[in-house]
This record gives sequence, structure tokens and C-alpha cells, in this order.
Amino acid sequence: MKSIGKKQGYTFAMLFVDELLDRKKMECVSWEEFEDGEFDELPTSQFLNEVSKKLKKGISLACLDIESDCYVLITVPSSDIDEIKKLVQEAGYRIQDSF
Repeated sequence: MKSIGKKQGYTFAMLFVDELLDRKKMECVSWEEFEDGEFDELPTSQFLNEVSKKLKKGISLACLDIESDCYVLITVPSSDIDEIKKLVQEAGYRIQDSF
């Protein structure tokens, strides 16, 4: 399996977040400040924190831990995140909304 570089992965993550927001009819993010490469060398967790900060107030970016080496990202209304955490825990998994 061909792996992608960190910059390509981060570009994909930003496109993916936009797709998640669009599906829920939430306002997409302006990624202009990410284009200068300032965030390219950040560890994934720090990069996701920066992405999370870009989301409009009232929207949470969360990562579902399915005991895998991939990131299952979701965007949800912040008012729902506590209930989602409870449901995920009941299913035997974890979710984090801060990285």
C-alpha cells in the first residue's frame, strides 16, 4: 500500500472536514492560513487541534478511537458531544474532542 506524505495527508484531512461539514449543512472553513506550510510539520494531534480551532463556534471536531491506527473524524454540534461520548463509551470505545 502506498503511503502519502504528511502534507498530502493534512490536505486530505482539510478536504474531509469540509465534506463532513457540507453533509450536515454546516458552514465550511477557510483554509487560507494553512496554505503557507506553517502547520505542515506539526504532529497529527496538534494539527487536528488547529483544525478544530478553525471550526465555527458550536461545532466540534472529534476522533473516534476504534483501536486502529487511523483517525475516524466526525463533526457534530457541540451541544451533542457529551451524549455522543456516553454512547461511544457504552459501545466500548473512546472519543476525544481535544487532541
